[in-house]
Amino acid sequence: MFERNQSIKNKMKGIVSVGCSIAKGYGLWLYNNNYNKDTSNISNIQLNKHLRYTDIVSNYFNTFYIMNDFLSDTGDERQSLEFCERIMGDGFPHKPTDFSVLLFQLSWPGRCYLEYGDEKTKLGPYYDDDGYQEELFHLKLEPTQYYQLLKEQILSEIEILFKKVESYGIQPILIRGSSEYDKDFTSYLESKLLHIKLGKDDNSNRSIDDLLTHGKDGKVMFITSPNGGDSHPSMEFHNIIAQNIIDTIK
Repeated sequence: MFERNQSIKNKMKGIVSVGCSIAKGYGLWLYNNNYNKDTSNISNIQLNKHLRYTDIVSNYFNTFYIMNDFLSDTGDERQSLEFCERIMGDGFPHKPTDFSVLLFQLSWPGRCYLEYGDEKTKLGPYYDDDGYQEELFHLKLEPTQYYQLLKEQILSEIEILFKKVESYGIQPILIRGSSEYDKDFTSYLESKLLHIKLGKDDNSNRSIDDLLTHGKDGKVMFITSPNGGDSHPSMEFHNIIAQNIIDTIK
């Protein structure tokens, strides 16, 4: 159980949480015996959403949150940015001043498109489409160059968003879902990164994906349950992420 910091709890307003299937709690439904494999993911998310790191954090601070978990696909940085911009603008039930924290979970850059050139031509997302090399060839772009430009553009937009939310008194926290951006953070974004410690003296600072793939000291971080397994973070891993977020907010 987490110890409640009463002074922080009393001051805490809402939380904005965005990300891909990691943040949305994909696979956590496997811990629920009412899980039905023939039901949509959006419906199944509701079964055990209380196990998600966002829900754990909001419960700790006795506050509310909003999340972009109502789409059929798993999510990407573009969707997260658009969702946040709606909140920072007009036409949303809540005002920016209703929130204290933004949890922005990074996914994989390749899920996004690049706005290229003065006309902001949309290139991608390419996924495993073999045709992308021909399109890039006509633009005289090497695939590696494209990918680097894509990462830099996304991170630049996230940095602009973070500085904007800070002007409203919102604390932005950047959560590394994958390691794809690791060499591209500015010093400003580095200062916003969540350090996921698996123990008091853990200084490894690895991404969620890296921990899911390789584990930690033999510990499995992905979902295993009587109803089956899943490659997403286990309820124990969500709990670890939540504790680190709570410590960062403190």
